[in-house]
Amino acid sequence: PEGAGRPPLPSSQPEFDDAPTNLAPQALSREQLLGKETTPVPSMAPPGMAPAPQQPAPQQPAPQPRAKRPSAPPRPPPGGGDRARPRVYAPDKRKDAAKESLHQSASVGEDYLNSLLVGGLLDLPNVRAQKADLSVQIGQTWGRSGAKTFVVLFVLLFLGLGSGGAWYYYAEKKKAEAIAAYLARAKTEALTGAHPDLQKAIADANAAMALDKRDLYSMAVVSQILGVSSYLYREVPPAKVEQGIDMAATEIKKPGQRGYRELLIARTATTLANLPELESAESRLSDVRKNLKAHLAENPDDHLARWLSGRVMLAAGDRKGAKAAFEQAAARGEGVVLATIDRADMILDDGEHKKAMAIYDEVLKKSPDHPLACIGRSLARSERSTESAEAMADLNVCLGPEMGPRVGAYKQLAMAYAHYYIEDYDDFVKNLEAATGVREPRFLARVALARILRGQIAAAGKVRASIRWYAGDPQPDPLVLLVDAELLYSTGDNAGVMKIVEKRKGLRAAKLRGKIYWDQSKYEEAQDEFKSAIDIAPDDLELLVYLAAIKMTTSRGTERRAAEDELDKLGRRAKSHLPRHIYGEALLRDGNFEKAREEFEKAVTDVTDETPHPLAYRSHVALAELDARAGRTLNEKDPEAAEAKFKSAIKNLNEALKQNPSFYPALDLAGRLLVKRQPDKALEFLISVVDAGYASAYAELSYAELLADSKNKVDKQKAREALFRAKKKGVVGDALGRVAELVGGKALADELLGK
Repeated sequence: PEGAGRPPLPSSQPEFDDAPTNLAPQALSREQLLGKETTPVPSMAPPGMAPAPQQPAPQQPAPQPRAKRPSAPPRPPPGGGDRARPRVYAPDKRKDAAKESLHQSASVGEDYLNSLLVGGLLDLPNVRAQKADLSVQIGQTWGRSGAKTFVVLFVLLFLGLGSGGAWYYYAEKKKAEAIAAYLARAKTEALTGAHPDLQKAIADANAAMALDKRDLYSMAVVSQILGVSSYLYREVPPAKVEQGIDMAATEIKKPGQRGYRELLIARTATTLANLPELESAESRLSDVRKNLKAHLAENPDDHLARWLSGRVMLAAGDRKGAKAAFEQAAARGEGVVLATIDRADMILDDGEHKKAMAIYDEVLKKSPDHPLACIGRSLARSERSTESAEAMADLNVCLGPEMGPRVGAYKQLAMAYAHYYIEDYDDFVKNLEAATGVREPRFLARVALARILRGQIAAAGKVRASIRWYAGDPQPDPLVLLVDAELLYSTGDNAGVMKIVEKRKGLRAAKLRGKIYWDQSKYEEAQDEFKSAIDIAPDDLELLVYLAAIKMTTSRGTERRAAEDELDKLGRRAKSHLPRHIYGEALLRDGNFEKAREEFEKAVTDVTDETPHPLAYRSHVALAELDARAGRTLNEKDPEAAEAKFKSAIKNLNEALKQNPSFYPALDLAGRLLVKRQPDKALEFLISVVDAGYASAYAELSYAELLADSKNKVDKQKAREALFRAKKKGVVGDALGRVAELVGGKALADELLGK
């Protein structure tokens, strides 16, 4: 009940019954919340329509005067009157709970709407939420926790950068060490020049390139190794190597730069490999030689560059300079192995087989199965006609099937010589035909000599014509000189042969001297030369046959019969027909013409690649001489038989000239036989031998007779000179007087005959 437990309120306290009932809070705009004035928002009415009437801003109710708090009742005096009981106040009752709830709901909704407006999530007409400018004011600082966070992040960043940098430095260092190790090993492996070692070197250099493809020094080393490999083995085309050289040379251009020396060696090797194909080969070789000379002046101990300079000199025909360069590059066995092999090759070409063999053996001890040393030793063995089985074993063991075309060609050539000296002529021909693709003088010279062994004189001449050096005045090459001597021997120019081989060492030179002395019937000198040659090649079939022929010709009685039996036995045993020809020559000199004819006919019968006869043209000429001799004898007694002999002689001469069109004795005899029958043709033959200076005495006489009817003064003079040469060579008597009268009348005849 009202008034129970509490004193009545003073009458001055205002009553709330008459207060306004609309106590809901008014919604405030964002500007009002932020304490800013709002500006009217323009109407959003479409164009052409009158804007909506401006709504007046809602009027805020006037604030009610705050009721004054009633003053407290006066306290009773202490200790006086009755003690008052404490009052217990009941909790205030809300006059209107719905109002309070509505007020709270409106407040919550207002806050929510304001949040949406401020966040830009709500768009209401005529209401715009202004963006707040958020900025850090000067003087504001992060809190302690924020500073710690940044310190931690900075430390982590520093540690990350440090560890990353350390890892990068370590990785780059290891990569550089790996590249250096690969390149050092590759350069060491390449020094031997052996095919397996070069393949390893190429693999190591490529591994270095794979680690850093932008490293130009690695590219230069790869180019150097590939260049040397291309030159020695021809597996890599020189043009491909030149591409790598050009790429590395974009920045490596001057002497002294790292990689310049490697590019110099690469350029030199590719130039040598590609030399026969170059248009201006001599100038290119000269430039390379100058660059090497300048490099070696600054780096005299660069053995690889020194070896290449020797190769350049050899290509230019400077054998003396090349030999000195090889000796210096070999450094008494401590330098480049390739230089030692080239020294041995030059010694072998000079004809010193035993000395060359010793050097090859030394190389093969240090570098077992070196293919280039094996080729040299095999040639030294096979050319001496000894150890042919060992020569072929060298080639089959040392040389694999895939060592490049250059080694393949040399292998075929060495195998050809080995097969020839064991009389396996079929394989000799096959190997010789396969020995192609190399255009070095020492290779081509051996091919030409092998063609001569086969009896292919014209083919040998073509090979000799293809040999060239890339300089104006090359020094004499001993092996090429031997080719020239053999070609001259095939023409019958014995004097020219002797000029070349008179003071030369070696097996081939001794053989040629012995054969010339044999043709000149100087048997003692011939025997000495053949014996010196047999010391080098004790199993050489040709030498054995010539020694037996000399013994038969110079002996009598039992010794002669023993020598003749030896000749016959060698002829039966040999596959080659050469022993039959030499036996026939010995019989001819002994005056046994009929038996000599039998041997010559055997020599030219069934000549094939398996049963060759390299001097068949000489056998045919010998048969033609015998036929001509018989025809002159039968001319008066039996003209038909004489005509048959004449035809047989012409047939043999045609066969001889088919094999060797430059053999002067064949041309000489053909001219003499055709003087009466075909004078114009006879004159062609005789002019060739007279102009060359190799006409016989009766060829000179026949030549003068053919020019006797000429009205040309020059021809008359030539005929006169030919008569005097004929007299000097041994023509006397009526034959000389008869032709002299035809040329210059009785006066000339009397002059020549001494009347």
